[in-house]
Amino acid sequence: MTEQTSPQPKPSWPGASLGLFIVGLLILVPSGLCTALFIIGYPPAGFFFLLFGAVPMGAGALLVWGALKARHRS
Repeated sequence: MTEQTSPQPKPSWPGASLGLFIVGLLILVPSGLCTALFIIGYPPAGFFFLLFGAVPMGAGALLVWGALKARHRS
């Protein structure tokens, strides 16, 4: 006797989720790259660059996370 398991539903991307995801990536990627380049380029002031770069990186990461959580399972 074998059990039939239904396949997991594929998540869909409604407009709001897709918009949040794109805006989040547009904030997260450039701010993360800029912060990383400044930390590598001038290590003595790395803490200050990380301090000021963490705010937009965190905002972008929250938008991406929210978009992933807002997807619908169909």
